[in-house]
Amino acid sequence: MRKIKILIVLEATLGGIRKHVIDLLLGLDKNKFDIIFAYSLNRADNKFIDDLIELKSTDISLYELNMVREINPLVDFRSFVALARLFLKERPDILHLHGAKAGALGRFLGIFLSSGVVYTPHGGSYHLFNGFKGKAYYFIEKFLSFKKFHYIGVSNDSVKKINLITKNPTNTHLVYNGIEPALNCKKKFMEITKNQNNDSLLVLFPALFMAAKGHLDFISAFYHHPSPLKFKIKIILAGDGPLMATIKNSIHNYGLNDNFEFVGFVNRMDIYYEKCDVVILPSKSEVFGYVLLESMSFGKPIIATNIDAIPELIVPGFNGELIDKNILNDMIDKLIYYSFNKKILFEMGRNSKKYVEDNFSLIRMIDLTQQIYCQSLHIEKNRKRLENIL
Repeated sequence: MRKIKILIVLEATLGGIRKHVIDLLLGLDKNKFDIIFAYSLNRADNKFIDDLIELKSTDISLYELNMVREINPLVDFRSFVALARLFLKERPDILHLHGAKAGALGRFLGIFLSSGVVYTPHGGSYHLFNGFKGKAYYFIEKFLSFKKFHYIGVSNDSVKKINLITKNPTNTHLVYNGIEPALNCKKKFMEITKNQNNDSLLVLFPALFMAAKGHLDFISAFYHHPSPLKFKIKIILAGDGPLMATIKNSIHNYGLNDNFEFVGFVNRMDIYYEKCDVVILPSKSEVFGYVLLESMSFGKPIIATNIDAIPELIVPGFNGELIDKNILNDMIDKLIYYSFNKKILFEMGRNSKKYVEDNFSLIRMIDLTQQIYCQSLHIEKNRKRLENIL
């Protein structure tokens, strides 16, 4: 029996979407599937560069395509042609598209095919329907939904948003992001915590420096919070991104340099997960939040905003707390409270570890995705139409 050939396409080679795709590529059953991976380096983070080294040591076929995040008709047309030519060269049975740009290009290509297209938005443009640009995204998504492709939502919240556009719940599947159990890290912690007082609270805030992650609102709330006890809190900011300079300036202008520490982009986050007392995520929007799964796998409680898919991960009082995104003072209150009640944090952390192991395993994510591949497998009959156009 011949293997099923899958072409996986990703433009946004950074953050959680990068982790999801790399885990999927490495975890798919190589006895059943031949895998081709097409990617862009335009937004690649440092971890993806390391991932490429590992991928090159496997049997996965790799192709770099020039894809960009923003709508750019000329570049997007060239990207479409390059993807179509790659399709004709490799003749995959299934296209699996990840993120907004790869999803748009691949589904345009899928118009010329009979079936075999799977799309995982990971949020993509589904939370960007406001304003002129949002209306353009909505029109594109609505147009591409006329054909009955298969969609994967990484949360119940994501599935609902997909179904609002596609109106085809039969072809929309829920596959939660999954993660491997964390291994204990024996490495020495970084210099920044050597002078950390035992009675202070060490908080980890792991997120890209983007507006949606809520850094600036949280820093403002921290500054304006009236309690002097807030200065017992030390917050580690792990990540990078377009707002880094703005966030640094905000901390400096508020005189909070003693409370916030930047560690930049970190390949080995396990060091920080193990050392911190609690993880926060004051996001304004959050499709799923891989950092939450990672934190939980290391037995850490979470204090996060009550938005999008986060309530599917956090059970208040059991493995963390949920906060109104417009009342971040409550998050500061919780941090102050738990700085005096670390035993409760420890218990919630134990619950976190079991919760993630029971509900968000990587093996389950991969198995369900492979089942969807089999459901969508109707080998394309219309390749000649595409060949004639190109």
